[in-house]
Amino acid sequence: SSVAVMPSVKRTVEIEAKYKVYLERQEKDIALFKKSDAMRIPEGYDYEKLPISQEEKDKLETAKPGSIEEVKHILGIKPSTLLFIIKDLRKSHHS
Repeated sequence: SSVAVMPSVKRTVEIEAKYKVYLERQEKDIALFKKSDAMRIPEGYDYEKLPISQEEKDKLETAKPGSIEEVKHILGIKPSTLLFIIKDLRKSHHS
């Protein structure tokens, strides 16, 4: 005998299965985001190489933040921009 599954439950399971990879990536990004506050940004860091808006590049060049924590306090900087900086710093730190 087969078990009847409510359509809403079936749909929820399908959605969770479909987006599992994205949700896991997002959880990793959140963890990275939380533990990166103290990460230092070297003097003269090149924001031009990042795939972010010119407006954000200008704000970062003007503010010259020394850490990720400081970037978080600059008005108009998107969370995705923070992740680009964090990932770039980690990549250049490990190479």
